[in-house]
Amino acid sequence: MKRKIEAILDLKTDKIIESFELLDHGDKVKISDLKREIENHIQNKTKRFVCVICQQPMNLILSDGIIFHFKHVYKSDDCPLKTESISKSELFGIWYNGKKESERHKNLKNKIFEIICMDNRFSSQKLEGVVKSRENKKEWKKPDIQCLFNNHLIALEMQISHTFISDIVSRENFYLNNKIPIYWIFDNFTPDKKIRVFESDIVYYHNCNAFVFDDEAYRHSLSSSRLTFHIYWVEPFICENKIDYQWKDSLIDFQEIMYDENKGIVFYFDYEKKIKQYSFDDRKEEIFTLIRNSKIYDPGVYDKFKERIDYVSILFDLNKIDDRVDIQSLFIILQIFLSIKENIVHGYNYSNPVELLNIFFINTKLRNHHWMLNKFLQDPIYKHLRDSEANKKLNTKIYQLSITQSNKFNDYLKRFFPNLELENFPIIEDPF
Repeated sequence: MKRKIEAILDLKTDKIIESFELLDHGDKVKISDLKREIENHIQNKTKRFVCVICQQPMNLILSDGIIFHFKHVYKSDDCPLKTESISKSELFGIWYNGKKESERHKNLKNKIFEIICMDNRFSSQKLEGVVKSRENKKEWKKPDIQCLFNNHLIALEMQISHTFISDIVSRENFYLNNKIPIYWIFDNFTPDKKIRVFESDIVYYHNCNAFVFDDEAYRHSLSSSRLTFHIYWVEPFICENKIDYQWKDSLIDFQEIMYDENKGIVFYFDYEKKIKQYSFDDRKEEIFTLIRNSKIYDPGVYDKFKERIDYVSILFDLNKIDDRVDIQSLFIILQIFLSIKENIVHGYNYSNPVELLNIFFINTKLRNHHWMLNKFLQDPIYKHLRDSEANKKLNTKIYQLSITQSNKFNDYLKRFFPNLELENFPIIEDPF
């Protein structure tokens, strides 16, 4: 049987001792004395032999009557060593780095705590206080800092050294389930170099944002008495018709950080939203190209268009338009609006966009969407169409029919034409 825990930390000597040194010498008396000493420390709630990773007390167990091995005390807190296999060399590396970084961790925590005690937007500040689950009081976490921000509980965790993904996910799930924003804070960050694994586990999940409290952020926070982070984020941009990425950074006031309650993440720059926007812009241009190059009765036009509409509906969590007639109606409205915008007729054998207006009457499926045309023509650049005889006659005919207005296509049209305001139905006035 191979021991899972290959080394422990002796707090008395402040040294790591390999398990075999303590347990494989064959002296049963020494083993018995060690077992009794360890149990006395557990009973008295004192520490000597602890886990290298979490520094919780270790117990000495005999398995299968054959081999002694170290194990975490029953009902101890989570630790990566409980679920992950970590080599002896990795344990030594983690301990050594921890020794160097413990002062950095303490320094970072105290500096941030100093600022939030100055900043009157925060209250009920605590260092390493226990946060219990709302539903299961047996579940709890002890963040580096907890406090109220605008009367809402938040948690701040300093992130200096290696943290296993299991521990990160465990903490994030706890805070997500309890609707508590968790802020992972670094004391430095260098995006132009290879990001360390534990940094990427945090940064990329949090919408590609890294929160840093470095010397610059500390000085700015002190001078303003307001907590400020040096935030780094990945910002996508279009280059040669392709999406590329770049790191950006700035000093950002805590107030400007957003919280996604559904995902339990905090961020300043909304990377996901920007990516969706670019993705939609690409797809929108495909649809507009299809409109420019197609005739209204070309075979297969609507099947291709439906694929694109379905893609957009999934992308923006909109209700899909599955009815073939609705797809055709939306396609025609897009044709008319794009024709008006570009002052060239798309899809019809007309010479002037003004001739397209009457389609809202000829096509009975479009009549209850006529109000959108009126909204679209409110733009001053379309005044000549709005005041045209063709539009006046169209308004008269629609008014006489007492059409029930529909907002089925609002979400789509607002994305294709962002300046189109469709929040409220227009008041239809008597044209006579």
